[in-house]
Amino acid sequence: MPHVSIRLPARLDSRSGIGWFALWSAKNRDRIEERLLNVDGPGAQELPAEASGLTPKPGLTPRPAARSARRFQLARLAVAFGGLDRGISAVVSLIRVPLLIWGLELYQYGLYMAILGLVAAANLLDFGLHFGVVNNVASARGNDDEKSIRQTIATAFLIYSAIAATCVVLILPAVWLAPLHVLLGIGLDQVPQARHVVLLAMASLLLPLPLKVFAAGLDGFQKQYTVSIYRSFSSLFQLALLACGVVLFRGQLVAVVTATVVGELVHWIVLAFYAVKRQPELALHLGAASRSLAPVLFSTSLMFLVTNLANLFKFTLGSSIISHGMGPAAVPVFSVSMALFMTAYSIASLVSASFWPAFGEAAARGEWQWIQRAFDLSAKTAIGVSALFAVLGALFGDMVIAVWIPRQIEPSATLLALLAIWLLTQTAVHACNNLLAGLNRIHLVMQVTLIEGLSVFGLSLWLVGRLGVEGVATAMVASGLVAASLLLLYVAPKKAGKRLYVPWGALSRIGFCGLVAGAVGVMLRRVLIDLQPVVLLIVGAGLTAATFAGLAWWLAILPDERDRLRSWVRQQLLRRSPG
Repeated sequence: MPHVSIRLPARLDSRSGIGWFALWSAKNRDRIEERLLNVDGPGAQELPAEASGLTPKPGLTPRPAARSARRFQLARLAVAFGGLDRGISAVVSLIRVPLLIWGLELYQYGLYMAILGLVAAANLLDFGLHFGVVNNVASARGNDDEKSIRQTIATAFLIYSAIAATCVVLILPAVWLAPLHVLLGIGLDQVPQARHVVLLAMASLLLPLPLKVFAAGLDGFQKQYTVSIYRSFSSLFQLALLACGVVLFRGQLVAVVTATVVGELVHWIVLAFYAVKRQPELALHLGAASRSLAPVLFSTSLMFLVTNLANLFKFTLGSSIISHGMGPAAVPVFSVSMALFMTAYSIASLVSASFWPAFGEAAARGEWQWIQRAFDLSAKTAIGVSALFAVLGALFGDMVIAVWIPRQIEPSATLLALLAIWLLTQTAVHACNNLLAGLNRIHLVMQVTLIEGLSVFGLSLWLVGRLGVEGVATAMVASGLVAASLLLLYVAPKKAGKRLYVPWGALSRIGFCGLVAGAVGVMLRRVLIDLQPVVLLIVGAGLTAATFAGLAWWLAILPDERDRLRSWVRQQLLRRSPG
């Protein structure tokens, strides 16, 4: 096959942290993936056409090694910029919670969190179309079908618009009839304020609904990193807008919520223009909409709709259930602790989420060895990161919250330990779900998530009156263990046609690292108990994290992986040295 290469877009030059990579001759093509993962060679200028993600010229067959390299490259970009986005989001969340508590005080803050949990049901009006668009675009990329991409974007945009218009007409007026005093456990005098907040929050979800198709299209192109770059700036803008609202309208819940709604609307409008500029194939051509495609999208999206409903029960209704059973005053201790672990979850699950569209494209091409390798890497990394955060959160989460929100919230050790276990289960569930969703085995994801969501909801309603806030966490842990076990057992040789398997050995070694680090952390807390909380947090958490990292380096990371990492670090240091 003749050697054909093209220039990459300027956005992927060396300033982006990726650099230019070399392909010296035909005999080196089989090692292109190795070079992309480990070498940032001097003078390297070009990538092969098939590695660029563009359609190759007629007569040229794309090589699996080049496609593999491109997927890993995009995954690394997604992880790098996604990590930056998650870091900024974490900082924004750390500022946002005390800012809202200061501006609204504890009771109104608890009421606001309970309302958000209730209003989150409006996310179901997406009907799972986002995920259907991601899978369709990813599959179309695997088949080099640009016409199908245009049809998917136009059809989904019109469907989204119809859903939004229908909901504005029918659902928003129904808010005035809902028994909010019963659902939220509030007095009748507070119902008018709660109704206004619900209406504003629902409007922020419904009005930008058609614009979500562009973000889904970028995900389908495995360009999650571009969305992450935009979201990083958007998070800072929305925080600034919220701060202005809190300062100007302190104590006025409706006015503060209005500021957040304006920020959300601006976010989606700008993202739509950004997506089309970044990926011209996503430009809206309404004439390309297809009636025959709509049922196909809905058939896929329906399963994601049920999955989203189950996720609503899993992640967002806890605060509303606590408010219903114990009143809004009991919500902050759970919601703040949950926010701490949700931040850890978003960071831990970043790697596995970055591979979803790549799994779909690789499956369309039948490249199962690449899928296995990527799944091993994503599952091991995600669960390893979550194990570290679980240990730190269980042992030092109360100190983080004490420094974060002084003298306001004191979670129990039991609550933190339960949420730490829950974090591990959800990371495992997320890794398996991304693999199966990318392979279009959505029915299994839907079934397991539905079982877990209904279990969390039912057990939470039963246990909150018996165990309080810890009862909701207990329900989450029990349901999460069942879901993780079902999915991990499914992704096994017999169930996957012996194409895929779970890296049980690596996961067990990660578990051992967590146990040893946890024992060290318990000892440090006892020995350093007389120190100031901030000092104890820095020293205790730092040494515990170092213990976990050291053990993981020797036990969880394979020798060839350590060699690759050392080689990459040396090359980066040489590049930046004055010589």
